[in-house]
Amino acid sequence: MIDPHTAVGVAAAAKLRTRLHGPVVALATAHPAKFSTAVTQAIGKATALPPHLADLLSREERYTVLANSASAVKAFVLEHAKQK
Repeated sequence: MIDPHTAVGVAAAAKLRTRLHGPVVALATAHPAKFSTAVTQAIGKATALPPHLADLLSREERYTVLANSASAVKAFVLEHAKQK
């Protein structure tokens, strides 16, 4: 199960699959339970946040703005993957 925003990206990649060269990487943007109304409407059942995310909706939002280019996204992912 994925969140609605990620689902749009995955669906777009699936439609373009025959025109794409190489693997597709989908980066999820949120836990599905963050959008419980939309997920419930789509799959017919509610989802719950796991205990470690119980305060998710009250947390400060964090994000990084990247240039609209595959190379910028690739550099960001590689840089942050090395930190773990």
